[in-house]
Amino acid sequence: MVKCATCGRDIGLGFKCRRCGEYFCEKHRLPEIHDCPNKHLRPEDIAFKLLEERQLDQEDPTNEVQGNQQKPISTSFERMEFDDEEEGNSLQRASIPSSMNLSLSLLTYLIFVVIDVGFLFIPGGFLMIVPLIIHAVFLPYLYSLAQKQKKGQLTPEIFAIFVRAAFTYTIVYLIARVFVSILVRDYFTMFLLLLIGIRLILTWYQLAKLVKIFP
Repeated sequence: MVKCATCGRDIGLGFKCRRCGEYFCEKHRLPEIHDCPNKHLRPEDIAFKLLEERQLDQEDPTNEVQGNQQKPISTSFERMEFDDEEEGNSLQRASIPSSMNLSLSLLTYLIFVVIDVGFLFIPGGFLMIVPLIIHAVFLPYLYSLAQKQKKGQLTPEIFAIFVRAAFTYTIVYLIARVFVSILVRDYFTMFLLLLIGIRLILTWYQLAKLVKIFP
C-alpha cells in the first residue's frame, strides 16, 4: 500500500509529484503544500535531475540482477522481430499449402486440351485454334513453374506467380471457349466447361488471397 510522503496515510494509488517523484494524498499533492524540494526548479532542470537519478539507479549494484533478467527478454524479442531470418522464412513458407501438388493441379487443363483437340474435327471446329493457342501460351509456363516444386525450389514468390498465372489462364480460356461454343452452338460442352472453370477460378482465388495477391 502506498503511503503519503507527508502525513503517512495509506492512499492507494495516490498522486505522484512530477517534480520530486514522491507520492502524496489529495491534501498534500501540490508542490507548494508538501514543500517539494524541486518546486522552484524549471521543467528542464527537473527533467535533467530525474535523468541523473535514473542513471544512478541503473548503476546501483542492487539493480544488476533485475537488469540481467530483463535483457534476455528484449534480446529475444528483437531477434524474433528483426534478426531471425530463418524464422521469417518459415513464416513465409507457411503460406504455401504443403499438400498441394502443382503438377497435378494442371491435369484439368490437359483434359480441356484433349476436348478442344477433339472439337477440331467437327464442322466449324477450326475455331478451336483460339483456345488451343491459349493453352500453348500458358500450360508450358505453368508446367515449368510446377517443376520447381519437385526440385525443392518453390519459394513463396514463385508460388504467387503460379497462382496468378493459373487464375489469369482460367479466365482467359473460359472467355474464349464460351465465345467459340456459342459460334458452333455447342451449349452442352459450354455449360460443362463453365461449371468446371468457375470451380477452378474460385480455387485459384482462394489461394491468391492466401498468398495475399488479392485483398
